Amino acid sequence: MRTAPVPSDEAERLEALRAYDILDTEPEQEFDDLTLLASHICGTPQALISLVDAERQWFKSRVGVELPETPRDVAFCAHAILGRDILVVPDAQADERFADNPLVAREPGVRFYAGAPLITSKGHALGTLCVTDRVPRDLTLAQTEALRALARQVVAQLELRRRLQREREEAGAALEEKDSTLRLFAGQLPAVLWSTDRDLKLTSSMGKALGAMGERPDQFVGVTLFEYFHTSDPEFLPLVAHRKALLGESVDFEVNWSGRTFASHVAPLRNPDRTIKGVIGVALDITRQKRAEHELKKSLSLLQGTLDSTGDGILVVDERGRISDFNRSFVEMWRVPDSIAAKRDSNELMAYLLEQVKDPGAFAKRLMGLHAKSESAISDRVELKNGHVLSRSSRPQRVAGRSVGTVWSFREASAAA
Repeated sequence: MRTAPVPSDEAERLEALRAYDILDTEPEQEFDDLTLLASHICGTPQALISLVDAERQWFKSRVGVELPETPRDVAFCAHAILGRDILVVPDAQADERFADNPLVAREPGVRFYAGAPLITSKGHALGTLCVTDRVPRDLTLAQTEALRALARQVVAQLELRRRLQREREEAGAALEEKDSTLRLFAGQLPAVLWSTDRDLKLTSSMGKALGAMGERPDQFVGVTLFEYFHTSDPEFLPLVAHRKALLGESVDFEVNWSGRTFASHVAPLRNPDRTIKGVIGVALDITRQKRAEHELKKSLSLLQGTLDSTGDGILVVDERGRISDFNRSFVEMWRVPDSIAAKRDSNELMAYLLEQVKDPGAFAKRLMGLHAKSESAISDRVELKNGHVLSRSSRPQRVAGRSVGTVWSFREASAAA
């Protein structure tokens, strides 16, 4: 047996081979199809895509052969990569280079070999597309041409694979950069951003608001929302919203969780072909606002209680001259019908009041702040058509130097003369 010499460009050849990042990868249909075609066209029971490494030949694709690789020093392909064209060995037993080769003398008992070198655009032979048989034979001219063409397609497939891999890496780097930017941005917002798959299993979570709940980004990836919320209730609002998102809807809802209140929005997470692959959501922590609203409601409730407990009739007019509030004593004093009082409509109430006074023009002008002393405290009287006289006083209200309205106080005075 004669061992093949090392090619003159061995270092560059091995560097080129490793640049394709294909050694020891899983089978791929694109390569298996070419190997199968070579076997059928050449009429051989075995066909291989062989890549010649430093100490071995490794088979990316194989038909009729069980071995995944062999030592390089017994490889027919190690001889084939020394040339630029197909190496044909009609009968290995009659060829002194291979007669006592273990691949010939023992299993798999190779007698015929034809290998087309896989030559890159830079001239490096990475390996071969080869066909073998257990009996001596030869290739026709058509089969030889076909084997050359298929070898070129193997190289083209290697190039395509490397380009796609590079594009995926570049796209992955770009996505990673965008993801880092998004996480940095989300980390500054009092919000939580998350995504799920179609089974409502969390696939990501991020945002500054996680810390307020004692959670870390992506801590619950792989956990379903049922497990996360500790419920199997199908009517639980967040679960209802996510199921609607899986059907293509965008849903807004509020939820209380871990002692916080969140204004939430979920929408379908789509594939490039617009099919829905899951749900994406964002929840803004509005706990502080909700607490402020609650405190404001308490304050307003106490204020209304205070107004209702006083005997004076109180009427509040805003800076635009519109009635914004009144108390129970005002309703009773002016005999405002329940239907009008309940609606609290400024125009309707004003119309009713103007019907009750003797001088509706002067009453409206003063009440709406259209007089010369509209921003000064005033005390006077109002005569009603029913003969009652009400004493009236005003207290203009200012915030940060700006008028925000006037509080009018009415009480019974005496009958008109």
